[in-house]
Amino acid sequence: MKKIETAFSHLEYAKWALLPNSPVANPNHSKNLLITQSKPMKIGTFNELVQAVAVISNFNRDYTIFYRGVHFDYQFKNKNSTRSTLLPSIYWKKSIASQKSIGVSLDENFNILSQKTIALLSLIRNGYAGYKTFKNAINFQEILWSILQHYQVCGTPLLDMTHSLHVACSFAYHMNKNNSGIIYLIGMPYIHGPISYYVNEELVNLRLLNICPPIAQRPFIQEGYLAGHFPYNGLLKQKAQAKFDFSSRLIAKFEIPISETFWNQDFKPIPNEMLFPENDEMKELLKSLYKNV
Repeated sequence: MKKIETAFSHLEYAKWALLPNSPVANPNHSKNLLITQSKPMKIGTFNELVQAVAVISNFNRDYTIFYRGVHFDYQFKNKNSTRSTLLPSIYWKKSIASQKSIGVSLDENFNILSQKTIALLSLIRNGYAGYKTFKNAINFQEILWSILQHYQVCGTPLLDMTHSLHVACSFAYHMNKNNSGIIYLIGMPYIHGPISYYVNEELVNLRLLNICPPIAQRPFIQEGYLAGHFPYNGLLKQKAQAKFDFSSRLIAKFEIPISETFWNQDFKPIPNEMLFPENDEMKELLKSLYKNV
């Protein structure tokens, strides 16, 4: 995927916040490497975060801002530096469902994905009464991948994101035993359909609300999107892994406290039982696919 070379980030916002009323026609922008290597900006409340995101969005008008909430800043370390990394789950070392090893090699991880994709397609054809509302899954493998990813069946080349800051903060907050969580702001091209392909940017972005059948409750509540590198050739090349890392699209990152003081009377964390509803029929349909993951 193509890198966002420079952006008005949390680094610029920290300076802007000191003099918010001063006119800024052409504010400074930070290079991607500096953004990824920097520490997240600490922010105290949800209201303050909303203000920060509003300013950053305004100064990054070429992009739609998506959010990803996690428990800590995932980092890649080498001899020279440490930087944030936002790799899709297939490049992780452990299963997103069980946290157990899912393969000794990238080839094995992709073999698992291939098996689960075929099994899911068979389930949709043979076990789902509303098959016709999900018929596009036959023609677009990324739709099948998005279901496997979003329901944590196995790793895929796609990255979970949301268009809701509230949802992202809830993910960073829930079941977090640390003192803080991380909110990533990811810059994407403007969407133009249920599945948006961007040849020049080498990206694909799927809006789950448009491609999932009505029985799938989780994507609707989470306002879920999944994005990945496009085209898909080269996904198995370990040396090309940096091309698939969404840190290259990172606009800003914030550190929020895991405390009730972060929220206000109007915005509370979305309950876990709403983010992951138990009566989700799609999860029930996928039950057999969770074996041996």
